[in-house]
Amino acid sequence: MVKQYKTRGCSSCASHNQCTKSPKNRGRIIQRSLYQDAVDLNNQRVMLEKEKYRKRQEMVEHPFGIIKRQWGYDHVLMKGIDKVEAESNLIFLCYNLKRVVKILGFKEFMKRLLAASLFSLKNDFKRLNMSYLNYSALDFHYSNHRKFESSYCL
Repeated sequence: MVKQYKTRGCSSCASHNQCTKSPKNRGRIIQRSLYQDAVDLNNQRVMLEKEKYRKRQEMVEHPFGIIKRQWGYDHVLMKGIDKVEAESNLIFLCYNLKRVVKILGFKEFMKRLLAASLFSLKNDFKRLNMSYLNYSALDFHYSNHRKFESSYCL
């Protein structure tokens, strides 16, 4: 949303020809965003703290560039705030998983994922006070997953 400023006094101004290219002497129209004060303050902060914003560009904007340009997600397919948010969350989840696998390697990622999921499952059952649960079965599975991890294929 913008606010427009107009004046008829432009036609009598000596600088009229330098200020506007309007063929008619209607005067100049100046448009200013309703949020222009906030935009100006932000631009001033950016100019005063250039190093901080360079660091932000390196860290925060990198995922957006990868997802938009390399992966081709330059628009969303769904309509509605909830659906668009879900779609965006899935895309960023995929980005984060790819980064983790790239940093840790597939085998280490799978090992940590399995350990975390078994730990969480065990704590969930304990929290629910399920006395009939056989905790030893989970312990057996957790201790034997090391034998299983050697069969992962890359």
